[in-house]
Amino acid sequence: MSSMDCPNCGCSRYPDPGGHCPDCNYPPLQRLKLTGDKGSLSFGVLTRVGSALLLRLSSEAQFAEREEQFLISCNNSDWFIVPSPSARNQTLLNGAILTAANCLKEGDMIALGSRADSTRQVMLLQVGMVNA
Repeated sequence: MSSMDCPNCGCSRYPDPGGHCPDCNYPPLQRLKLTGDKGSLSFGVLTRVGSALLLRLSSEAQFAEREEQFLISCNNSDWFIVPSPSARNQTLLNGAILTAANCLKEGDMIALGSRADSTRQVMLLQVGMVNA
């Protein structure tokens, strides 16, 4: 399949002008968009997120792990965040500590720090979705 083939049925005319597959009506693919106080980036593939990438998005990213603070992955049309078990600072999603993969949705907030000590939480990114 080429990059424009339908991921569901392989139709080479995907997406049609409305964004759906003309053969099976598969919905348009969405990219994950992360926005911080310094800008935003969108993702279409599995991405290991560490401080180098986060520093492009947030002025508070110095607390993130250099190699991998968390992983962003996609399963069909759902996006997930997976915390790195070796990260020194915890990854939080909407104020809750991540201990396993969690599905992301528009408006979610990703932070670093400790749920027990809200004064030590650093707000990093807001989650959004954009059509591919």
